[in-house]
Amino acid sequence: MNFAVRVHNLTTEYQSTPFPLDVDSPRLGWQLLSDRRGVSQDGYEIRVTAMGDPRDLDTVAIWETGRVTSSQSIGVPYAGPVLKARTRYRWTARVWAGGDQPTDWAEPSWWETGLMAEGWRGRWIEPEQHSTQPDAPCSLKDTPRLVDAPVDHALLQPAQLIRTEFTARPGLVRARLYASAHGIYTAELNGDRIGNIELAPETTAYQDFLMYQGYDVTGQIAPGRNALGFVLADGWWAGRLGMYGKAANYGDRLGLITQLELHYDDGAIETVASGDGFRSSTGPVVYADLLIGQKVDARLALPGWSSPGFDDTGWTPVHTLDLPMENLTAQLGEPVRVIAELPCVEVTRTPDGGQILDFGQLITGRLRVRFDGLAPGTEIRLQHFQVKDADGDCYRSIYGRNNENTDVYVAAGADEVFEPLLTFHAFRYVKVTGLEADFDPTAVVARALSSDVDQTFQLRTSDPRVNRLQDNIRWTLRDNFLSIPTDNPDRERAGWTGDLAAIAGTARVNLGIDRFVARFMRSLRADQFDDGTVPMIIPFFKGYRELFQEAIRVFSCAGWGDVAVILPWETYRAYGDVRLLEENYQAATRFLEYVTATASKTVTDQDREDSDLSAIWRATGLQFGDWLAPSTTGLREDRFYDGVRGPASTGLIPTLYYTHSTDILADWAHAIGRRDDESRLRELAARLRRGFRKAFIGPDGSLSIDTQSNYVLALAFHMAPDLEKTFAVRLRELVTENDGRLDTGFLATAHLLPVLSDHGLNDLAYALLLDDRYPSWLYMLRHDATAMWEMWKAIEEDGTPTRVSYVQPGLGSVGNWLATHAAGIQECAPGYSRIRLHPRPGPGLDRLESCFGSVYGPITVSWAREADDHLRTAVLIPANTSATIILDGARLDETRLDRFPVAGHPNVVAAIQDGHRVVLEVGSGRYEFTYREYTIADSATVHP
Repeated sequence: MNFAVRVHNLTTEYQSTPFPLDVDSPRLGWQLLSDRRGVSQDGYEIRVTAMGDPRDLDTVAIWETGRVTSSQSIGVPYAGPVLKARTRYRWTARVWAGGDQPTDWAEPSWWETGLMAEGWRGRWIEPEQHSTQPDAPCSLKDTPRLVDAPVDHALLQPAQLIRTEFTARPGLVRARLYASAHGIYTAELNGDRIGNIELAPETTAYQDFLMYQGYDVTGQIAPGRNALGFVLADGWWAGRLGMYGKAANYGDRLGLITQLELHYDDGAIETVASGDGFRSSTGPVVYADLLIGQKVDARLALPGWSSPGFDDTGWTPVHTLDLPMENLTAQLGEPVRVIAELPCVEVTRTPDGGQILDFGQLITGRLRVRFDGLAPGTEIRLQHFQVKDADGDCYRSIYGRNNENTDVYVAAGADEVFEPLLTFHAFRYVKVTGLEADFDPTAVVARALSSDVDQTFQLRTSDPRVNRLQDNIRWTLRDNFLSIPTDNPDRERAGWTGDLAAIAGTARVNLGIDRFVARFMRSLRADQFDDGTVPMIIPFFKGYRELFQEAIRVFSCAGWGDVAVILPWETYRAYGDVRLLEENYQAATRFLEYVTATASKTVTDQDREDSDLSAIWRATGLQFGDWLAPSTTGLREDRFYDGVRGPASTGLIPTLYYTHSTDILADWAHAIGRRDDESRLRELAARLRRGFRKAFIGPDGSLSIDTQSNYVLALAFHMAPDLEKTFAVRLRELVTENDGRLDTGFLATAHLLPVLSDHGLNDLAYALLLDDRYPSWLYMLRHDATAMWEMWKAIEEDGTPTRVSYVQPGLGSVGNWLATHAAGIQECAPGYSRIRLHPRPGPGLDRLESCFGSVYGPITVSWAREADDHLRTAVLIPANTSATIILDGARLDETRLDRFPVAGHPNVVAAIQDGHRVVLEVGSGRYEFTYREYTIADSATVHP
């Protein structure tokens, strides 16, 4: 057997062991480990066994591929017999890698199907309840009044308890619970919580797409009487959402659907399904709202309510409803879980007697607090916030109606633990009031919540500030990737599409997002308008839908709706997931058709006389442009505003993004074999570039609107390839004229440093990265930021905070450059089956170490400057891939691998001198190169 290669890390649908999985043909993948160089797979074999019936022996395969001659190890579709519902499938694989003998079989993995097409035996039930009452109507003109509007707690509803009992007989071998809700729920069995999933069933476009979850509860059931209980709260279904805090965005009554299946050793299956046998009551949760917070009165607790034998004679029978179930589907992608726990690092007193808890890091999550010896009825308030004011007290940076962000606990008079499971907050600090004694910092922990996707990029450099910046980017992504990708997890908690389009590259490098994106895109497809419009917020819940319709009358704009094209494509680049492209191609095409129709209404009569000019999209109506670029952003009172309609911010951007999305969709069409579409889209992109040149580029090669943002985007989108040196020179001049500082917002910041590094201005890219003056990333760090700010100047130079979010991902898009340019990790082929490693050392950093977790395995790049201007660069390339390595400033005759010249080295496929750099072709494995680094002056020349 060949022990030099090992198969490991088996995945199904890009997850480790997904359950429940309602996919007819799940895709399988694996990674190869080897201590050799140049390892590539030339064949594989897969074996799948079923474990549906407990009496089945796990010995008979239902699908065996035999040896398949192929290098494919990612996204291999299951092609065996039709999958059965409620069945666990175990599988393993082995490969051939350069020999006649296969590897050992990998440690088996598994997936488990859910209810699939068989449907539900449970029915929707509703507890006895009052319908959710909305606040008074509001509109955009009411914004000033709503900023500090008091919360009307009388409108809030208590959480509902639902329970039933059942009998389990001896011989139970497997038990599965399936559940979903109108609202959010937690589940308990015999007094213990079920699973570790939080805020289920999360938020999606519920009208078309409501997820259910599955739980293995075999170990929680005993022979005899058992009890099953649920807690229901408003969540995204009935609770307050958005800046305007509107309630009942999807419904005004809470509901539950569930079924528990008991499998016995004799083959019998018994089902406990939601219906007439369930009873309901209220309990200690006085209210629970995502924006307002959760209040618990421990004096109202009902001990043992989810245990057998509890007296529920005073409880009310539930109402059974005949509601559509077509929108119910198994959990898609990783659920929300607790991903970290943070201790309290400091407690300080405020003049009013309150106590400030500092957790040292801004997170999205909740507290777990232990209270000892409180008198019955003592009310403790926990107000969550992000920055302190000048007096060290709570600064309310979050504006908008119902944004109280305060949890309340009323003590029962015993040693008690409070953890509000039915809400979440974005906070670093918590102000505690109502507690006279000094707060014990060991009695509390902050629990961070996020969709439980993998962290895929690590970076450490010689500059601690850059390390902290990477940490802040990572935390900001985790804080905002909670069920959906939000613009912020504090003020609006909404899926603003422009923010996501801007950070798509950074997100796909830092997090394992394939299934997370698939889920978001399913909501996008559900909420897309018939004419192809992609709303600026996904899911497009009722509060914002009504606001846009009433006051704004525009539902999409350039750079925002483009997420329908940009996000799936960026994800495809990371995973090679063709199915994601196929699922979303129609939505992306319909969006581009909407853009084409919208653009045609904006051209002038003079434009129509020219076939090229008639294609462009001129800025009219609402356009956010390069949102929050410093030169278009200001403060009014204590809140920011942006020159949304200013020509500097918006004039060229519609045509720029129209062209960009057309280019991507043409590549997309090529990837899925739509050759006719590809040809048509390439011609449209050519027309747009010709029209752009005629409309927006002067005779001297300058842009008609002379801003950093426009040059950055024109270079990034290759609007005039023959003028790129001219554009790069002018961009450098604009930075110089701005005292060496950037002036870009949400859209252009994502491309700023990559454009500079790719056009001979790498030193300038490093200068901007390491600048700590306003506006800059390190300016945030200088003011103690532990996450990315919404705007460059969220805190004034004198320390004065402003009313913005301090955990918004848009300006964290520099994280893409840190991975793809500073570390130099890029894909040559989708999914990184072919890799380009082009690290770009620059002034100010002497050392960098990085690791990116690709679907083929970890890719590592490190570089360090040594004595005598020598540079040491080490890389790890995963098995079954190959790489092009580019070493800037190197000379072929002086570059060494294993102390030997790279030219002619047996492990180097090819080595050439290409101008001021060495280009190498290598297979997988570890490599360490040393070479003298010759300085390349910044020159604003185009490097291929």
